[in-house]
Order: sequence, then structure tokens, then C-alpha cells
Amino acid sequence: MPLYYFHVRTERGLFEDEEGIDLPHMQAVRHEALVSAHEFMAEAEWSGVLTLEVEDASGDTVLTLPIQALSFGWSAWAHPALAQGLAALH
Repeated sequence: MPLYYFHVRTERGLFEDEEGIDLPHMQAVRHEALVSAHEFMAEAEWSGVLTLEVEDASGDTVLTLPIQALSFGWSAWAHPALAQGLAALH
């Protein structure tokens, strides 16, 4: 299975996921990104801009998700801009 890294970008820089996770396909990557973003928002106390950046094993960014959108109750399925961004990256 392909390996993906889930990094978090803030105004301070990129906080890299050094372990990664094996996922079978992009649908699983999108699902994991949404779950990870929700978990991060529940645990983090951060008022700045946060973005989840998913990178594949070759170093290519395959998904970018604005975490703040989720803090307002939006989801990729309910908010057109997020849905369009996620759909474009499969």
C-alpha cells in the first residue's frame, strides 16, 4: 500500500508527519484527512491559519485541506469549495 504523510502547516511553518500511514487509495486518504483534521482541531489551541497537507512517498502533495473550515462545522461534503478541492485531487 502507498505511504502518505499528514503534515500541518501554520504561520510558523510546516510540522511534518515523520511516520506516515499506509492507505490503499485516494478515497481512504481523503477520509483520513478529514478525520485527522477534526482530531487536530479538537486537541489544538491555535488561532492562526492551519492547513493539512498530505504528501505521498515521492514527496508530491496530493491533498490540501484548510483545517479552519472544519472548525465551523463545514465538511468536504457540505461545503462546495472543499468538495471541489478534494474531488480535483483524486
